[in-house]
Amino acid sequence: MKTVFKLLLLIPLLVQAQTYTFSGAQDNINQKIASKIIIKAYAQLGIKVKPRFMLFKQSIHQANQGKTDGEFARYSGITEDFPNLIKVPVEIVPSQAVAFSKNKNLKIHEWKDLQGHDFIIVEGIEYIEKSTRDMKRRLVDDCYIAFELLHEDKTEIVVGPRHQGLYICKQAFHMEITQVGDVLESEVLYHFVHKKNAHLIPLITPILQKMKDSGEMQYIKNNYLSKIIH
Repeated sequence: MKTVFKLLLLIPLLVQAQTYTFSGAQDNINQKIASKIIIKAYAQLGIKVKPRFMLFKQSIHQANQGKTDGEFARYSGITEDFPNLIKVPVEIVPSQAVAFSKNKNLKIHEWKDLQGHDFIIVEGIEYIEKSTRDMKRRLVDDCYIAFELLHEDKTEIVVGPRHQGLYICKQAFHMEITQVGDVLESEVLYHFVHKKNAHLIPLITPILQKMKDSGEMQYIKNNYLSKIIH
């Protein structure tokens, strides 16, 4: 009985002694914000987080296969296709899907408004993939590729996360590209861990909840966006 009790006392120390690698989509605003939140949250447990950024699709597959310890932030429904990932039940960062185009006369207010148009989405942004599943669309690996094709008039519309699109257009001086219409869908992104790391969930959940309730998450988000977009 004493041995069991000693082992229970050692569990927090064993957890703290480790470094965990979480993956996320490269060059993505929401993923960068989420990574800052997650790194800070785990630091309160004495855990070092190593980020690994890659393509959207590659990132989620690596996490599901256990090659990384989880994902910085994904939308709730990914467990249908990636059952080895477990959601930490605290909202991390919101994501808004919008349409971008050089044609300012376009008004894309709902998903159905995309019908009949040539548009591109990024493979691996699951909620956008699912919402356009029955439409004629083209998929690319990376947001930067999508907006470059739009800039070169090789597509009429790009559908992607709002903040990401605004950032790319500013960075690449694509001032002729603008958001056309309303937010098509809003999703909240959550932190996910691979099932082998399920022991982290009861440890990190209260810390993330406290960061959310105190406004710290919102501060991290606003601070980062103010530096890169505004």
